Amino acid sequence: MSDFFKILDDHHKAQLPFVIYHKPNAEQVFFHRMNTDKLFRINSFEGSGYVFAPFDLKEKAILFPQKDLESDCIDLSDIDLDELTFEKKEIDKNPNEKQVYLDLLELTLKEISEDENLDKIVTSRQINFHKKDLNVSLLFIRMLKAYPNAMTYIWFHPKVGLWAGATPETLIKLKRNQLQTMALAGTRHKNVIESQPFTEKEKKEQAFVTEQILEALRQTKATDIQTSDLKVAPAGELFHLLTEIQAQIQPENFDAVLKAIHPTPAVCGLPKEKSFNFLLKNENYDRQFYAGFLGELNWKSEKIRSNRQRNQENQVFKSIQKTSDLYVNLRCLSYRENQISLYVGGGITAESQPEDEWEETQNKSQTMLKVL
Repeated sequence: MSDFFKILDDHHKAQLPFVIYHKPNAEQVFFHRMNTDKLFRINSFEGSGYVFAPFDLKEKAILFPQKDLESDCIDLSDIDLDELTFEKKEIDKNPNEKQVYLDLLELTLKEISEDENLDKIVTSRQINFHKKDLNVSLLFIRMLKAYPNAMTYIWFHPKVGLWAGATPETLIKLKRNQLQTMALAGTRHKNVIESQPFTEKEKKEQAFVTEQILEALRQTKATDIQTSDLKVAPAGELFHLLTEIQAQIQPENFDAVLKAIHPTPAVCGLPKEKSFNFLLKNENYDRQFYAGFLGELNWKSEKIRSNRQRNQENQVFKSIQKTSDLYVNLRCLSYRENQISLYVGGGITAESQPEDEWEETQNKSQTMLKVL
């Protein structure tokens, strides 16, 4: 294990691009790295590699091309997580921070009340504080311990900075023509989930998210669309409302499907264009890669299969299989020039209460605070 994480720390010290990640409940950790600091920006999602895409796709996504990556993996069971402990963290707060966010929430509620076609806007805020040093391997190990059922990652490029997160939300999984996605909304801390069950307001928000994704799939000619029953799903110390969605798509339509679904109503709002424009105008900070997406894009792997034919020896065939496994970049932070920035937000509808929404962002900020 020590050699694996020494390579990680050395690569970071050398200021070379890398990504290390653990998929929800997986048995392995993957580490991909480049030996050049060249920056590959893409307009379409047809290449193969590890993609890191912003909230606003006008800014272009970044791809670590699979052909240029040196890769290693390690079994999760080989990483000692037993000694790690966590506690609630507090940071020095800007005294105006709460009021600034409450003002944004009031403006958001006013916008919704004046437009009968505007159902939801997902507002967010950035929490900034100074941190001189960041131990990359320790941060990642602490995320593994705290969030085994999330997509935990650290992504770094010297021309962009470092991002890390523990996201509960799948954007898209694609294998051959079988697509899986999810609609996620609502938040409860584990300590209150029984005494304060999800409200009708939150269930309505969940229905908004689900219907928008379904409509995006219909518009891109997806077929055999199916949805699960509404579930209450855990994500670390938080719980969310979840609907799982499956569909069949033509592989050549994947780029269009991805652009139609992103950003989802869970990170933007409904209708998407109105809420998106409101956020760009009024949030007063650049989300960058927060609420964007990341993961394996058209990832190529070799599949070995046998073909038994009558009166012939067994023949072994190798075929290249492409899969995509993408996650929404939530519960995340960025680190550059000795500054940590945390990103948190929540969905606002006509029934939202500003104080409750502020408290929700406080709870969400602990996801990354407690592992720092």
